[in-house]
Amino acid sequence: MCYVLCTLQATARHHDDLRFPQATATILKTNPAGAYWQNTTPESRALLSSLVTILDSCVYQGLNKQDYHYDEIILGQQHPPMDSAQAHRMEEICTDALLSYCMDLYNGNKELLEITSDELSPKSTVRDLAMIVTGLAKIKNLEDEAQFLKTLEPNDADYLELKTELRKKIQFRDLTSMDKLNVSLNTSRWISHFQNNQKIVVNLPEAELRYFRNDSLILKMPVVAGKPSTPTPILGTWCNRVILYPFWNVPWRIGARDLLPKCKKDPLSPDLAEFQVVDRKGNIFELNEINFQLYNRRNFPYTFRQTTGCSNALGVLKFELTDSLSVYMHDTNFKNAFLSARRYFSHGCIRLQNPLELGNFITGNQIDSSFVTACIHGQEPIPVKTSALVPVFIVYSLAIPSADSVIYLPDVYRRFR
Repeated sequence: MCYVLCTLQATARHHDDLRFPQATATILKTNPAGAYWQNTTPESRALLSSLVTILDSCVYQGLNKQDYHYDEIILGQQHPPMDSAQAHRMEEICTDALLSYCMDLYNGNKELLEITSDELSPKSTVRDLAMIVTGLAKIKNLEDEAQFLKTLEPNDADYLELKTELRKKIQFRDLTSMDKLNVSLNTSRWISHFQNNQKIVVNLPEAELRYFRNDSLILKMPVVAGKPSTPTPILGTWCNRVILYPFWNVPWRIGARDLLPKCKKDPLSPDLAEFQVVDRKGNIFELNEINFQLYNRRNFPYTFRQTTGCSNALGVLKFELTDSLSVYMHDTNFKNAFLSARRYFSHGCIRLQNPLELGNFITGNQIDSSFVTACIHGQEPIPVKTSALVPVFIVYSLAIPSADSVIYLPDVYRRFR
């Protein structure tokens, strides 16, 4: 009994572990009685019991009950608070638990997805949170609660197939498959809750890109993604423009490692004929203007740039993304890579099999196909803005619905046990 009392007293003093403290306070203020979960009404007792049931069933949603104050809620249920501070803490953690669960049910658990950079969610988080706070504040009984929770999840056939498959794997305690399904379910929530008119989704284990318009699949194509040693990161970002005839600005690390030794050996080699160097001020030099013998990997002050044209490593189209990691999508001069079953050859960027088709979809047919296929060597780059900012999701889903079943893809980047 002393242990229980001390635990409740300790937790009552620490409110900084609430995930949504302000939203929790807002919800609690809407109840004149000051208590949703602990007053003497049958509805209140039923809501608390229902919350525990919801958290116990988290596993069937691809979520973890320990993310939602579970142990502390159970302790408070078994040993009711003994003073006002403890009672307030119980109200807070129960409200925060349900609020956090609803957010994860609606837009996916982001920590589970291991997203490297998410530029999309900040624009919607305030809206999402306000919607859920409004919905939770209206819950007065179990029927209200059930109806509200039902509105938060996707309702498409693929998502429901994943949930059915997860129940099967839970029954057989197939932990590896469960982990993969958890990620796929939360990825589906993350992507679908934005409700964008158009979107690009690249699933790395499939090495495929899909372009959707109003939730209809418009275009599907193979891609080449990052090697296991240089994996393409998980991203939520925007495509804002397409560059016709882009330069390839060689990453400094690659240039110093691969091109500098060749330049020191013979800067006039045919293999280097299309490269220039650029200094920190943006000045451009031909290779024969530089004494490469003065430099090594530690002191090389230039970056390499490949001139434009069909032999450029980026091909003739580059899709600029707004992420800060310098990851982008592009055409390629090495088309044979798309014939491989395992298309993981890049340093992290994504090579597209049919960039022209995608480019015209997202720019409103502003790209002249005859111009970009003319392979004009040395053509100055031409930026073309997209018709609107296009959300791009680069994800890692290994469990994929397919023809009323679920297939499991190879774990190329070894992210699962």
